Amino acid sequence: MSSLINKIKLLLKDIHSTLAHIKKEPVLAAHEIRKRTKYIRALLAINPELTVDLKTLMRSISDILAPYRDAQVNWDTYQIIISADNSLIDQSIHDKLQQNPFFIEQGPKTLEIEKIHGLIEAFSAHLKTIPANDSDQIIEQIKLSHLSGKKALGRVKKDSRSQIVHRWRKETKRLWYQLRFIFGDLHDDPNHPLSLSQTLGQLLGEIHDLDVLVAVVPIPQNSSLGSYIENRRQSLLEDALEMGHRLYLDQASIFHQTLAESQ
Repeated sequence: MSSLINKIKLLLKDIHSTLAHIKKEPVLAAHEIRKRTKYIRALLAINPELTVDLKTLMRSISDILAPYRDAQVNWDTYQIIISADNSLIDQSIHDKLQQNPFFIEQGPKTLEIEKIHGLIEAFSAHLKTIPANDSDQIIEQIKLSHLSGKKALGRVKKDSRSQIVHRWRKETKRLWYQLRFIFGDLHDDPNHPLSLSQTLGQLLGEIHDLDVLVAVVPIPQNSSLGSYIENRRQSLLEDALEMGHRLYLDQASIFHQTLAESQ
């Protein structure tokens, strides 16, 4: 198992490198940087002695880029919907999404980029305050992440409103990032916890994209577009619940055994 601190340092290096090209490829760069900040935050969660400053610094970087990324995702989600059925095209929604100033800008301004650089420097300075974790501690914390995801699944079974599903998504993504740290980025076995958490995260991500789109633009529930989104969301949710049952319940013993064998 590689060092937790070394992995975080590599992710920080990736953020620095990507930030250097953000003016040329703002959409892709913003997406990649936000993914790495989430990965780092998931790794920080492994350590129970995490300082609040470290989490806040990573969150601040993600928050700067979030409006740009969200504007692009909203546009992409709408394009996916109308590509499936062009009768769902709504010019008012098209215009509203395109007129979003963050969609027009695509990427952060110079002052925001400078702020991100400052946040990275502050994070690097704080990084040395993180105590080293041995493998037993890391495994135990990942087990707790699995338990949190299981509890979130139970809540979604009772209440599938957007904020409840979003919380489950965050728990699942955190678990996936932590499993990537243990097992690497890819796994050939579709039943491996890494594969299951990745697939579940993707399903919940699609639901989240639909929920955000509906929150941003006025889409009457009884309209053709509103019905399409509602039906699509329900189908994705059913798939997610089935996948979540496999990851958090049916194969819980396999999950714990796989972690034990990784040590």
